[in-house]
Amino acid sequence: MSHLKQQILELQRVSEALEPNEEQRNTYIQEVSNYANIFINGLEDAKAFSSEQLTPNAMALSNEKKSMKEILKIYAAEVEAKGIKPASGGHIGYVPGGGIYTSAIADYIADVTNEYSGMHFASPGAVAMENELIDWMKSIFGFPETAIGNLTSGGSIATLIALTSARDKYGIKNAKIEKSVIYLSQQVHHCINKALRIIGLEDVIIRHVELDDYSRIITEDLNSKIKKDKAAGLNPFLIIASSGTTDTGAIDPLQEIGDIAKTNNLWYHIDAAYGGFFILTKTKKDFFKGIEMADSLVTDPHKGLFLPYGLGAVLVKDKASVYHSHHYRANYMQDAIGDNMPVNPADVSPELTKHFR
Repeated sequence: MSHLKQQILELQRVSEALEPNEEQRNTYIQEVSNYANIFINGLEDAKAFSSEQLTPNAMALSNEKKSMKEILKIYAAEVEAKGIKPASGGHIGYVPGGGIYTSAIADYIADVTNEYSGMHFASPGAVAMENELIDWMKSIFGFPETAIGNLTSGGSIATLIALTSARDKYGIKNAKIEKSVIYLSQQVHHCINKALRIIGLEDVIIRHVELDDYSRIITEDLNSKIKKDKAAGLNPFLIIASSGTTDTGAIDPLQEIGDIAKTNNLWYHIDAAYGGFFILTKTKKDFFKGIEMADSLVTDPHKGLFLPYGLGAVLVKDKASVYHSHHYRANYMQDAIGDNMPVNPADVSPELTKHFR
């Protein structure tokens, strides 16, 4: 036993290198702060893009220690200086910006305390913070309080959750897949196609609806396609609309599509990752009429709210459909479950361990 104790103490001594003292921590923070200030202060004159290639072996691991200054020098030369510089004022290729400085500080605090935000039992405060943001999004998009949501790494995982819920709501599996129909625009983001493959719907029938001169879904064509498919004995179950396409920024006629979905008892999904938060602007708010009719909605706070990567979000009205695939109970979690607990993020997402957002 004494030998085991000695081994533990020796391992503790070795691991102390990973636990800098307060003076060392203050030095690290100051050095990082100096780097951040130089970076931010130089953004006005910085290039938005550099085609310079990565230096060979610049990121190679070695047994040699490096100081914080050396690490920051490598980061500045090999990461910050090459490729796209999202924080640059000249970067207008797509919505995301350089992030918000205070959000970076918040991420620092979250990483220091290392909260587990997957279960309310583990960190009630962390889950409450995330659920508060979800509740706020429900209010701005007109979703009911009974809807549930999740903060994800981005629109791709958010879309995966939404489309899995639609699949499970209508029982699209086995032989039913090949007779089931999804209606969408050719302008939809490719994460839609990825999600359909991942959830086993690669063989589903895809109907690309005709678009007008502004790349928006023509609802007359949508309605006609649904009627024809029903008459042919097929199983229409899902319409996907866009609230701001990536290529053109087009917003489909959300209210008209919502009426068609309701009339035909189809799941209505809206991809608002790109443009959804423009609903907060007075001049563009009317473009989003009908967004509240969606059964599921995807948004990206790291786009329209300019927050750091990665922060996506999904809202779904049908809790049971989300729980069908995502809600499981493990024996070792028996003490963490209570009847009156709020929705646990781990119960509505494929992610169990997740970053505290």
